[in-house]
Amino acid sequence: MSFVEKKDHWEYARSFLETHAETFGQLSGGNRAHQLPVPKPLPQQLAAVRGDRTIILALHYPPPRSPGYLTSTGDATDATTRLLASAVNKAFQEHHLRFAQTFDVIGDLYDGPHDFKVDGRDFNFETHFFDKLSPEEQRAWWETKVGTLIGIIVDEIVQRGRKGADVLAMGVLPRKWWPELLAAAVPL
Repeated sequence: MSFVEKKDHWEYARSFLETHAETFGQLSGGNRAHQLPVPKPLPQQLAAVRGDRTIILALHYPPPRSPGYLTSTGDATDATTRLLASAVNKAFQEHHLRFAQTFDVIGDLYDGPHDFKVDGRDFNFETHFFDKLSPEEQRAWWETKVGTLIGIIVDEIVQRGRKGADVLAMGVLPRKWWPELLAAAVPL
């Protein structure tokens, strides 16, 4: 199967993505959620050996004043993702891959761009966003985020025949939050 076999890559997740984006916009004071990027197909030689697992990059928040982690050509937009892209390309020297070819799903805790600093301190999803929400707002964020992950997982299984996932959670808060979010989306 190719990465984008159907016209709408996120067919099952689309309504969940829209609901979460709306919820995020309301909870963040109007900040616009970035769109979940659609991965680009791999070269045929790599597609044949990539396996049947979804590859997820789980991060904190996208770069300031950015629509997300990918340029319109599928390249990385910030220092962290450019470093990852460089590492992948060193591993596959015979194939130059765009960043959009390295992960099936790229997700954030905070779903829109944010400045690196808030009042002179590094932006922190918990301190500067989640902990400021009421319990009802926290529940709304959690439920729509988990719903989005459920829709993505269904798309990965139904549309692309995936049988599991490998997750790279980068950062202290992503390593704390993403396992809980994914466990809620796929309870064992």
